[in-house]
Amino acid sequence: MDEKPVLLSYWDIRGRAEPLRLLMEFLDVPYEQNLYKDVSAWQIEKSSVPHPFPNLPYLVDGDKVVCESEAIAYHIALKVKRYDLLGKSPEDVVFLRTVKGVVTDLSNDVLQYCFNPEAESIVHKFLNDKVHPRLERFDSFLKTNEYLIGSYITFIDFVFFELIAMLLAAFDNVLEKYPSLRAYRDRIAQIPKIEAYYQSPRFPTRSFLPPSAAVKI
Repeated sequence: MDEKPVLLSYWDIRGRAEPLRLLMEFLDVPYEQNLYKDVSAWQIEKSSVPHPFPNLPYLVDGDKVVCESEAIAYHIALKVKRYDLLGKSPEDVVFLRTVKGVVTDLSNDVLQYCFNPEAESIVHKFLNDKVHPRLERFDSFLKTNEYLIGSYITFIDFVFFELIAMLLAAFDNVLEKYPSLRAYRDRIAQIPKIEAYYQSPRFPTRSFLPPSAAVKI
């Protein structure tokens, strides 16, 4: 009997849901989507989500409801018993949390920039102060490591991979000085299941951010 698809609900953008889509594609987890196009539709349905802390994204898997993107990633990995995606050892689990914090800090700064009405006037300062110093560290680390944990892929690689895509959409040639980061991006993009996803109807053209963002990507 075929496995029943999980249901992923989110805004009709890439946003925080795209790394989850990549993870499910990578793991062959069948999924369907419920995409909200406006805030009013979500507000109407929010109170009916059977979870004490309803939020987007959320995942329905049978009688289980999981909210928050990181918790959903954990649920997906545990569901298919891919514990390695969460770290193979206690030391790796701790390091993974460290890297997740660094990626989240960069992501939050990029989001803040993209919603800033004055973004265009501060682009060079933002890149020099917030983006390039972190990309330099990632590039240095990836000179001797295939993935962000070291030698094997984890869920945080899909989060960072999508953040790289967003950076490239927002800033032309942002990876020009970082050959290890470019190789890392290509390594993940060329994973057969990820490559197939990008060539499939499951990957329609969606914006990274909602229309309210100042930077249109």
